Amino acid sequence: MALALNVNLMDEGKTKSMRFMEEMTVVAACKIIHEKTNSGGAEYGLFQAGQFGPTKSGRWLRMDKLLLHYDLVSGDEVVYKKKHRSIKVKLLDGSIKMMKADESLVIQDIVENVTKKLGITNWDEYSLKIEGTNPREWLVATETLHENGVTDANTVLELRKRYWLSKEPIDKSDMQRVRLQFFEVRDNIVSGSFPMQKAQAVQLAALQYQAEEGHEGGDFSKKFSARKYLPSHWLKKKLEKNVAKEHKKVASMDADTAMVRYVQLARSFPTYGTTSFEVQTRIERKGARKPKIINQLLCVAKDTILELDADSLEVTRSFDMPKLKRWASGKRKLVLDFGQAEDDVINYSTVEGPWVAQLVQGYHELAKKSAARVTAIKKADAEQREAQAEASATAPADELDIEELDLEAVEVDDSVLCSETVT
Repeated sequence: MALALNVNLMDEGKTKSMRFMEEMTVVAACKIIHEKTNSGGAEYGLFQAGQFGPTKSGRWLRMDKLLLHYDLVSGDEVVYKKKHRSIKVKLLDGSIKMMKADESLVIQDIVENVTKKLGITNWDEYSLKIEGTNPREWLVATETLHENGVTDANTVLELRKRYWLSKEPIDKSDMQRVRLQFFEVRDNIVSGSFPMQKAQAVQLAALQYQAEEGHEGGDFSKKFSARKYLPSHWLKKKLEKNVAKEHKKVASMDADTAMVRYVQLARSFPTYGTTSFEVQTRIERKGARKPKIINQLLCVAKDTILELDADSLEVTRSFDMPKLKRWASGKRKLVLDFGQAEDDVINYSTVEGPWVAQLVQGYHELAKKSAARVTAIKKADAEQREAQAEASATAPADELDIEELDLEAVEVDDSVLCSETVT
């Protein structure tokens, strides 16, 4: 079906009425506009102003979608303009870099482009959030910058790891990468996202201090700041003396070695790579009019879900993430159903239920993608082996290079035969 649209040629300051087919993709429509007007080019796209999307401030038409996807009607106006603009991205080391972004792409595609430019290969673990907003709030991965309300060129977007799927090798010969790993882990520990028990927090604070300041020498008591090196959970415990004692054990380390050791030590703790949420559980007591309320932290990771005591931060119970069958959240409620893996469905009281559900959903989707990739690789390998076998079976004998051996002259000492085990 034909569609007559008013195309606003922004660069030329004029509008033309043009006809398109509804079944045409946006990229094909842009090609027609370019050919008929000699305006724009590959870096141009279509934008529609109006009350669209969550922000009600217009929308970019995605290049791979059909025009009929957007319920356009004849007479609607679309703007033909450049898709790219500069965005401010705050990196793991705190620096801010201006980067070029295609506004018509959804966030997950922008993240992939940004991380590849930075040499980060595990791009699907990262996402963007607006600087200074709630640490739980991320830009919606399946929406564009505009749909996420990021229209101000001065907005700073933080590039941070949202999903912890793998442990990158720690290569001391590439200290630039090690420093980024250190900053990334440090920020999650000090912020409390990776909850640490008291002894763990003290050890890590000593190593962080040595990496950042201690290697330069000076008076520990004058340079050490608890708020900089310890999670807020432990600030009231007055652990400065504990950290000073622990620091003496690592005071001879150079900064690079302290960073490496910090990341290694953090990775050895069960809460590494988790995102923590405050929850409560209720325990019914015989003869009691009211249930007992237990405060806990719920830590969600790729493979596990942990319950921590809210005071000591010790792990009290753990569950396998792959066994989680269903989950649901409400205003003040979170429900996790492990099916036959657990006796009961687990109910929590929390205002952070929707964020837990989003994180769990993300991990499950990434697990499905990973499994699909493995299946595709195995299938491709099997097809390649099959093709090679067929080629070998049909090859003419005179094309085979076979060395004739005098088998009778070969002596075999069976006492030295062995089998090789491949691990």
